[in-house]
Amino acid sequence: MPFTLIRHPKCVHAEGICYGHLDLPADSLYLKQHLPQLLAALPSDFLLMSSPSSRCQKLAEEIAREKSVSISTSELLRELYFGYWEGRAWESISVEELDAWAQDIWGYCPGDGESASSLKDRCLQFLAWMQQQPITKDIVVISHAGFIRMCLSLLGKISPDEQWTYPIAYMHPYLIEEFV
Repeated sequence: MPFTLIRHPKCVHAEGICYGHLDLPADSLYLKQHLPQLLAALPSDFLLMSSPSSRCQKLAEEIAREKSVSISTSELLRELYFGYWEGRAWESISVEELDAWAQDIWGYCPGDGESASSLKDRCLQFLAWMQQQPITKDIVVISHAGFIRMCLSLLGKISPDEQWTYPIAYMHPYLIEEFV
């Protein structure tokens, strides 16, 4: 069953800020400018799923309105949680903390938040759930860069070396044609 991963629109006031679960609003102008191209790239009939973050929900609501589909929301689709780092300028986070995260990306919980292993577990749960569904329609998933990168890596669409750096564009569809 094919499915499409889409990152939320660009956010307002996000430049230089650490945010994962922090509920930054979507840039409405950016969304409006890029929505027609995204809608044209979507399948004609699909199920729509979204992270509960308002930046994802805003895009999901626009897609649902334009394509006459309903939205299912899942906590599994959230971005990495950065704990007390959330909302802070990246430059205000100590070098020691950033180094500790870089040295143990899988086990370290940035800002006492969530480790990369936890994000991976959520992605694996979501992919396992998808495999178990008797769904015959395409699925469109609105999520976040970290979640999308992790899924692409787990599915072998990007290399493990790229899973932290592969650029995930806002409102760009990443089609997974084969998913077993």
